[in-house]
Amino acid sequence: MSSDSAASRRPSLDELVAATPATRDRYLDLLRAASILVVVFGHWLMAVLEWDDGRLETSNLLAEVRPLQLATWVLQVMPVFFFVGGVVNRAAILSARRRGSGWAEYLQGRVDRLTRPVVPFALVWMGVAGSIALAGASGKPARVVLRVMAQPLWFLAVYLIVIAMAPAFVRLHERWRWWVPGVLALTAGMLDIVGEHVAGVGWANYPVVFLFAHQLGFFAGDGTLNGWPRHRMLLAGAVGLGALAALTAGPYPTSMVGVTGEARSNMSPPTLCIVALAVLQVALVLLARPAVARWLESPRAWGAVIVVNTSIMTIFLWHLPALVLVALLLLVGFPQPDVASASWWLLRIPGSR
Repeated sequence: MSSDSAASRRPSLDELVAATPATRDRYLDLLRAASILVVVFGHWLMAVLEWDDGRLETSNLLAEVRPLQLATWVLQVMPVFFFVGGVVNRAAILSARRRGSGWAEYLQGRVDRLTRPVVPFALVWMGVAGSIALAGASGKPARVVLRVMAQPLWFLAVYLIVIAMAPAFVRLHERWRWWVPGVLALTAGMLDIVGEHVAGVGWANYPVVFLFAHQLGFFAGDGTLNGWPRHRMLLAGAVGLGALAALTAGPYPTSMVGVTGEARSNMSPPTLCIVALAVLQVALVLLARPAVARWLESPRAWGAVIVVNTSIMTIFLWHLPALVLVALLLLVGFPQPDVASASWWLLRIPGSR
């Protein structure tokens, strides 16, 4: 084999596993992949599509089976994704500092990696929506297509904002430490209150709430949280859980995602509940870290994480179109049982059909 062909050959999975440096934080890679896969699983689990007098109606399982709303305290894992982003982005910012690179170079490197899979996704779905409109169909199908396209992109847009603001927040972290997430949490609560009376104000909580989760990642990245004893981490988790229970017993809904028919959502825009959820989930993932990190030392386990992470953004972007397609095929090919019945659940399980 020539040197050129050897250089162009893609390494095998075994080679990638073997080449992993000892300094790589495998647990962060697992959390990144797992958080996206949980989102995909949650969308598949919760979506309800039904024919009603020849019309396709969409709703949410959480509106049909309200006790399941507590499951969103586990399945709503966007705080974990932003927490991991905080660890990774802080490291990138410090690396850029050491090289003497500025904000623009840092931002370009982060944005390029994030947006590369987005371009073909957006082009395809804009083309589909345009074709539907040119075909003279009613506006509703085109709106449905654009909504399916836009749903994954809202989170990417927020993450890009957080990435752009991260260098400034690293400096705030270095000077003011715990005051920064404290002020972000207070700001989120104030925006919730004002947003109840002034339309549009609550939308400012998109960056505020997720900057809070991102800021917690700085404390993991600099070793602060990793140095906490187990009892302190358990206390932090209890505080997050207690705050979440108190907030949802009061003016906030139980579900951590939007539910059809609810007057208020904890995610559109995010509320103080997502701040409490971030505290709870970060405590849980850090408590689980030692055991899971040992498991990731297995070549098979680490290889699985590598496989998922190589295509995780593509999976995230395309899972909703795939979900809609599979759901439509099921509606056409199978008599639809009552929502949340045993037969309905079996239709959600791959291989049960």
